[in-house]
Amino acid sequence: MKPLFFSVCTVAVLFSGCISVNLPKQEIRETKTYDISRTATDSFPFRVEILPFRSDSPAKFKMLRRSGTLLTADEYNKWAQTPSRIMTQNFRSAFRSATKQDPAFKLSGNILSFELDEPSRSAVLSTAYTVSALDGKEPLFSCTLTSRIPVEELSADAFARAMEQAVSTQVADIKKRILDSVKPQ
Repeated sequence: MKPLFFSVCTVAVLFSGCISVNLPKQEIRETKTYDISRTATDSFPFRVEILPFRSDSPAKFKMLRRSGTLLTADEYNKWAQTPSRIMTQNFRSAFRSATKQDPAFKLSGNILSFELDEPSRSAVLSTAYTVSALDGKEPLFSCTLTSRIPVEELSADAFARAMEQAVSTQVADIKKRILDSVKPQ
């Protein structure tokens, strides 16, 4: 019994050197995380309650890339927070008020697009906004803003920088619209 076992083991060892298994090479990539939350240094003269932004995107933290009608999620480059949380934090920071004077407003937003458009080589941020008086039911104004910021290359770093600029552009636009609505006609 022992010689048979020894023979089988010897044959197995000899054949194991002759047989090669072609397994696919495993690519190891580091996941990068990008945060575009800013802290504003200036204050806004009126109180603005920023409601949490909404987004229907199933991608959550993943960066989205569009090529025509094909939308793909980048598995290796992610946002530090969801786009809705990024927008909420940026707007809350931008609308800090030094004085709590009237009038007071509330702002809500629904993110329609937060993606890198590859054919146009631009970061696209499209958001529907509604601003109303804090004590009123009728909106003061509603608008949809779309910002397209060109990127120098189709990389996650360039996308994050461009998206940060798109968010800042929309914050400035909404601030101007609120201030214009308060001015006497």
